[in-house]
Parts: sequence; structure tokens; C-alpha cells
Amino acid sequence: MHATATVTSPAREVKKNAEFLIVLGIGMVIMGLVAVGAPLISGIVSLLLGILIWRQWPLSGAWAIGLLVGINICFSGWSLIALGAAARRVASEAA
Repeated sequence: MHATATVTSPAREVKKNAEFLIVLGIGMVIMGLVAVGAPLISGIVSLLLGILIWRQWPLSGAWAIGLLVGINICFSGWSLIALGAAARRVASEAA
């Protein structure tokens, strides 16, 4: 058996990251329509970052992708913290 390595171009990897962020953003926006607030904002940010990466802005390199993904992770974390706080509040009101 021969092992073959698949080589993908950096441009294809960037497109994969952009596609992931766009799909994640659409999902978060849909979730945000049900629970208005933090998920909606996080989804919009993810969608915008995915579009920015897809359009290859800024053209300055990989550090920009890391920065944009880091921003997305911060907003996603903030969204989940807000969702957890809301769930705790609803649970305490029901008890």
C-alpha cells in the first residue's frame, strides 16, 4: 500500500474557515431569533467575520485570520455565559 498525502492550498484553508464562520453565524442568528440577545449578537459577529475572511480582507496574512477567529471565540463565550445566566434565572423563578 502506498500512502499519499493530500496537499491543500492555503487559500482553500482560508475558504474553509470562512465557510465555517458563515454557517456558525447563520445558526447563531437563527438561535438568536428564538432567544433574543447575546446569541443574536454573536451570530451577527460570526457572520460578518466569515464574510470578511471570505472576501479576503484584510490581505495582510494569517495573523488577521487568527485575530478574527479570536474575536469570534470571545463573542461566542460571552453569548454562552449570558445564555447560562438566563437559564439559571428561569430555573430559580420556577422553583
